[in-house]
Amino acid sequence: MLGRGVATKQGTYSIGIAPQPAHTKIGVAVKNSAGYSMYTYSTVVAKYTAPSAPAVSDITDETAVVTGTTEARSRVYVKAGTNVIGIGTANSKGAFSISIPKQAVNTKIGVTAKGKGGYSPYTYKTAVSSSASAPSVNRVFSLANTVTGTTEPKSVVYIKKGSELIGRGVADSKGSFNIAITPQAAKTKISIIIKNPNGKYSPYRIMTVG
Repeated sequence: MLGRGVATKQGTYSIGIAPQPAHTKIGVAVKNSAGYSMYTYSTVVAKYTAPSAPAVSDITDETAVVTGTTEARSRVYVKAGTNVIGIGTANSKGAFSISIPKQAVNTKIGVTAKGKGGYSPYTYKTAVSSSASAPSVNRVFSLANTVTGTTEPKSVVYIKKGSELIGRGVADSKGSFNIAITPQAAKTKISIIIKNPNGKYSPYRIMTVG
């Protein structure tokens, strides 16, 4: 028995018990002049729950600060393997910004938060290269007035003939681009280069107009 007491004339009662673990099933019964009532059961719920897995921004080999959001005021841990490489505290809105050493490409980084209800699940990010790759460009014909292809999403794409800039545009959220140019003569060489969202320029992709 966890506790026992007597109801007031108004039928209310308040009975002290020892704190119980979450998910414990507790039964309450009443005894009056006619005997015992049926039990009413309740299950103990946790006062606090663990935070959800943090939302974490993408990480590159140049990242020195990990940013994201989680439960407000929770403690945030950043790990590479089993090594803790950064610790910080989320602010009153749940945002965090934690300094880390730069990590090699393909390093798997885990981020967890500890709130009043315990630790959250991990969110994992893999460090990617901050360098830009040359764009993939579709064949360009002599009557073409656009150049199309794919590259990193949101990259700025530049198209040149020699040192002359003949086209400029931005890749969409999926990395596709379609950039207007003045039609070029057959056998003209054009160069396509991109500047990715990290500010890195790619190598040139050289195309010969067909």
